[in-house]
Amino acid sequence: MTSIPVGEFGQRGVHFVLQQSPVKPAIPLLFCHGCELAARLVPKSLDLLAVGDEHAPAFHVVAPSFPNFGFSEAVKERGFGLDLAAEVCHNLMVTHPDLPARISKAIIYLEKKLQQWDVGASVHVDFEILVPKLLSMLEQEQLIFQFPQKQILMRLNADKLRHFDPSTVYGSQKHTLLRSLEGFIGKVDFDQIQHQKTNGSFMYSPSSTAAYLMSSSAWDDESEMYIRNAIMHGRGHGNGGVPSVFPSNTFEVTQVVSTLLQAGYTEESLDHRNVKDIALYLVGNFRAQEGLLGFAPSVLAAIDDTARAVITLDRLGRPTSPEKMLCFLDAERSHLRTYHVQDQIIPVLIQVLNRTLLTQHVTGGWSVNNIPEVNAYSILTLLALQGLPQARPLTFKIQSAIQAGRQVLAQAERQRGKPQYLWIEKVTYGSSILGETYCLAARNAPCLHNAWSDKVEKTVTTTATDAISLSEFFHRIPDYSDIPEWKILASVIEGSLYLQKLKVSRYEIFPRQQSSEDKYLNYIPCVWIIVNNCTGVLLDSTLVWDMMVILMLDFLVDEYMESVVAQLGERDIVSLQQIIRALCRNPDIDLSRESALPHTDSQLTTPSSGLEYGLSPSQPRNGYSEPLAAVSDVISTYVRAMVRYPRIQNASLADRCSLKAELEIFLLSHIDQIQDNHHFRGQDSCSLDVVKRSQNPRTNHYGWSHTTAANHTSCAVSLAFYTCRLSWNSSSGGDVFYTSHSKYMVGDLCSHLAVMTRLYNDYASIARDHAESNLNSINFPEFHSGQEGDATEANPPATGEIRARNTLLGHAQYERNCVETSFQTLVETLGKTTASAVKLQDALTLFVGVMNLFADMYVAKDLTNRAYPRLSDRMFNLFHLPCVELWELYNGVIAFNNT
Repeated sequence: MTSIPVGEFGQRGVHFVLQQSPVKPAIPLLFCHGCELAARLVPKSLDLLAVGDEHAPAFHVVAPSFPNFGFSEAVKERGFGLDLAAEVCHNLMVTHPDLPARISKAIIYLEKKLQQWDVGASVHVDFEILVPKLLSMLEQEQLIFQFPQKQILMRLNADKLRHFDPSTVYGSQKHTLLRSLEGFIGKVDFDQIQHQKTNGSFMYSPSSTAAYLMSSSAWDDESEMYIRNAIMHGRGHGNGGVPSVFPSNTFEVTQVVSTLLQAGYTEESLDHRNVKDIALYLVGNFRAQEGLLGFAPSVLAAIDDTARAVITLDRLGRPTSPEKMLCFLDAERSHLRTYHVQDQIIPVLIQVLNRTLLTQHVTGGWSVNNIPEVNAYSILTLLALQGLPQARPLTFKIQSAIQAGRQVLAQAERQRGKPQYLWIEKVTYGSSILGETYCLAARNAPCLHNAWSDKVEKTVTTTATDAISLSEFFHRIPDYSDIPEWKILASVIEGSLYLQKLKVSRYEIFPRQQSSEDKYLNYIPCVWIIVNNCTGVLLDSTLVWDMMVILMLDFLVDEYMESVVAQLGERDIVSLQQIIRALCRNPDIDLSRESALPHTDSQLTTPSSGLEYGLSPSQPRNGYSEPLAAVSDVISTYVRAMVRYPRIQNASLADRCSLKAELEIFLLSHIDQIQDNHHFRGQDSCSLDVVKRSQNPRTNHYGWSHTTAANHTSCAVSLAFYTCRLSWNSSSGGDVFYTSHSKYMVGDLCSHLAVMTRLYNDYASIARDHAESNLNSINFPEFHSGQEGDATEANPPATGEIRARNTLLGHAQYERNCVETSFQTLVETLGKTTASAVKLQDALTLFVGVMNLFADMYVAKDLTNRAYPRLSDRMFNLFHLPCVELWELYNGVIAFNNT
């Protein structure tokens, strides 16, 4: 007897007899009867049903007495009929004594997992359709779940269903939506899709077929039988597990045979007769499906399944044309057009190679628990990629990694046969057949080096010598001297693959300047990849590429400001400041309209012609000179490119406003620096000074380094963009740093980063700034007074310069210590309670690491393009230089004029 809810009549005691079957799997069966005598006789009939035989299934039998009958409690109120009796039986079948406790545990588990869920990293098939539908069904049961990335999930769901049309599955053509019909309950009329069945199933998906049975108005015996077969003969074999697809014989056959044949096994070693049968099976399917195969017969074609089948037949001596597959791939209306990524193939392969090497443990394996299947996949990955032309400098490392992995695989022989949940479809599943196959292949596959076509060889854009030389430079940097050289070399090789693409992007906004070497371009991709790889954060390549572009633009802004904007006259400079303010506050402003541009005092100094630097002669345009108009065009293009960057449009309004504000500060700080330089050049210098002192600066060095100098570095604007970019995989509409305290701490961290970067930059560019008469930190009076000592005959100028440089380096190291403290405090504040917090910490680790590495590189090598000021400025400064540098600069001026 158990208490069962009976509609509006409340709980009633229902008597039932339960006969559990010893057979697995057995089918739940409701055995209905009415009279008291039947309640006594039924148990004698249950044994036959519970045992079954070879011709009949076995059952778990539940035999209840209806309310008002047998030993069940009576319902005396009026209105109790057969419909409520059926509801009682249903409730009895789904009722279990500990069901409430199970539900409670499931809710707690689900809440915990949803809090930690990184939606952006999910790769399961159609999860963005299925999970929202499951959540909505739970909400109907008054179970509402809130979690950090729910908005991301729902945004993905909306994107996926934006163009959904139920008529897609009502027609005669097959569609991938048929594999996930459970996600369209309530959206699809299941009575109109019966014709889409294949052997009783929908795309061989048990869950999709079950959704059809639950939602259609008529029962379908064929579909029921398919589900029973899937439960009995699928990977669960009746233990309760249900595969996401069943059968998948074409997929399994081609995976197994092609993998073993590629690993060096022969037809004879695999049993010639069985292999022959497999070949005949595949040939028959090719003919039946006109050269295109899916994971099982009669399902939608897939490029990967077809390709595997082609490889298998070729290895079996039955060459098969891939023409149909290629035509399908190139078809204009094919849903597989996303495969058109030829230009990304080599970068992706090198990244896969590097990450496989980087994630190998010191023990030689790739998993914490030394799972043989995981190790096998990693070994086969290295074997497949070791021959890439770009990977040749890493040959020794790759081969030693393969050898170490094989030793671990051999030691774990006894663990094989236990399927690991590593394969992904709608659910994660394991396959002992596939696991065994790949372990055998990893142990047996030879180390071959393929001969590549000229087309592939030409994808090598950086020679091995250049890659090794560049990696040696990075390895000399103190923070990277203890990192294994191969890690830096591998990162340099990976980074070099972005170089050509970056060079193409270089001229999209800023014109090339005279004698511009752009040597920093060689370093930008490598820096981001080195930090990403060596810190182990391994963030996605799209984010890293976007930041490569932004960092390149930072350099180009600096070069353009020094080489072109610095040549504008005072009047145009003032106008440009107002244009920058207007642009950054309203990027959509129309600068071509005269009323859009602010007017300035006509009595200010007339601008230069700009002829020396490729600018057109001064001709009024909306009341402004042609040089100013040309500059405003470039600056407006830059500002709009930044704020309209496609992958930051999901950022919150506050984060996007912060970017525009930082852009304004960044650009105006360059003008402040230009004015500081102009003021500095106009000063006399003491004949004994090797380092020219700034006279009556606008502020002291601390104030200048924390305002103009720090803002000039682009650190703040880059972090503002980076923050917006992180929103691409973040909750729609929410700030990345969503608390006031975290915003403040990020601002403090950025402030120290910016000052540190500028101080290291100044340290590295003392000679260049001296030659160009740019204001540098060591030109401030604080570096030449008090304990630093003044230049006298007893205290030579060179000694004063060395002391000034050492003092500047001390300031930079102090700011680096502040960066480390700020960063650690921020990380502790963010915590690691959610997937978002962990990803944010990784993102900050990458950004701070890049800024630190560039600071170190400034000391090792000055990367900034040399500005070429107009001839009058050069001649003016000739009389303010010591004799040796005067002679060097004189030769430079002569050479410049000769060109």
